[in-house]
Amino acid sequence: MLTEFEIRRQIRQHLREAKLRNSTVKNPTDQKFIPATDKLLFLDRSGNENEYDPAYLKKISDFYKKMGIISELALPLKREVYGGLENAITSSGFWNHDNVDDEPASFRGFGAVLQTDAAKSLGDAVQSYFDSVKIPITVIAWSIDDSSLKKDVTSKLQDNESPNRFVVAAQAALSKKGRGQLLLFAINSTEDFDPANVSAQKIASNISITIRHELMHDRQYVSLAAAKGITRVEAKQQFADWGLIPPPDESREKYLSSHIEIDAFGHEFAELLASEFGIDEAQRLVSTADITELQGILRSSNLFDNLKEYYLEFGDSKFIADLHKKIRKYLRLMKDEGVY
Repeated sequence: MLTEFEIRRQIRQHLREAKLRNSTVKNPTDQKFIPATDKLLFLDRSGNENEYDPAYLKKISDFYKKMGIISELALPLKREVYGGLENAITSSGFWNHDNVDDEPASFRGFGAVLQTDAAKSLGDAVQSYFDSVKIPITVIAWSIDDSSLKKDVTSKLQDNESPNRFVVAAQAALSKKGRGQLLLFAINSTEDFDPANVSAQKIASNISITIRHELMHDRQYVSLAAAKGITRVEAKQQFADWGLIPPPDESREKYLSSHIEIDAFGHEFAELLASEFGIDEAQRLVSTADITELQGILRSSNLFDNLKEYYLEFGDSKFIADLHKKIRKYLRLMKDEGVY
């Protein structure tokens, strides 16, 4: 464990190195300014037995921020995926395509899946957008009917009562070569489904929020890989070795309490609350650690299944406090960046 003296010595060393780097710039006006952050100074690392205790790295980080030496992180994902992704999905009009009959489609590095025309249109739109903003991820939209849904997904097709329900689950995966893969599980629709009932804004928002949850996981793999000088495949395995990616036979509580899920769900829930209540009201609802009011709202709502699971089924668990902090953090960043 580091002493207070050793922490201060590390701070002085960081400052000396930063000063040396700045002194080597011959013409600063020609250089692009990049604000120093936890990530750039490797103060966000944790989990490796050969690295400093995360608690002390956080102390150094907090000191830097207090002194104005480094900045808080901005949005965790590319600014383009907030809003731009919704626009790409809305412009596709995928819900107007047939969503009853599916056919096999093959994806390099993954294999064959079933797709309706609607799923294909959505997948193509998201893939095209990712390519345009240089996000190296292969998008795989997979059509599933109610007989193949997982147990934790409500068994229901897209119908005229729930027209904006389409992507019911997603997963961030990696190919054998380490390329990111985004799996979107889309339900088929009933025979009498009328696309005119769809709210383009709502269905695009629902899908985008789900996608950004998975992009948070892809970001986690990329960040760890860059920090440790390893591949993304090795980074994902490292998360699994640390127990942050629980095996399928682990309890639901183990999965929900995982650090990487707390981070991704914190981001997702911040978006859901901001989208439903507005950014200011959402911030008020999570402004303190008292979750009683939020629990009351969730009990009377038919929305937010995952949010309900956390706060109603595991409301007394210790990891809820960490989730609450993450939601507050991401709401603040989203407001500062004008996302909502």
